[in-house]
Amino acid sequence: MLPRFKAAAVHAAPVFLDRTATTEKAISILREAARAGAELIAFPETYIPAFPVWAALWAPIDNHDLFVRMADQSVSVDGPEVKAIRDEARSLGIMVSIGISEKSPASVGAIWNSQPAAHGERRARPGRTGVARGPDQTGELGRS
Repeated sequence: MLPRFKAAAVHAAPVFLDRTATTEKAISILREAARAGAELIAFPETYIPAFPVWAALWAPIDNHDLFVRMADQSVSVDGPEVKAIRDEARSLGIMVSIGISEKSPASVGAIWNSQPAAHGERRARPGRTGVARGPDQTGELGRS
């Protein structure tokens, strides 16, 4: 028989275009779900800093100000926001997958829709993080 586990699918709004406040909210949600027995916690696409729904609703010329804010509030996989999520997963002994808007180190306007996953289980390489990026880019970021 396959092992059983409890999973939590997060359906909560981020703090709109505020990476720091959204990271804090995500950590609070992780703690709540872990207290309820969840071992796998999954957040939606681009939870940090927000999902850019405006891109599907208006022409780019009409939402450039939102794109500028989105790019400014996007995060780095090696940055403090993802590290805080990874560290919390490790301390709680859970697996977490969280959608982020990942900024490029090469351009202020290039961002990726990425989904880092951090595993805090002590039996399986603590703190290991994998990242899936966009439709064609994948990467493995080993962390211990």
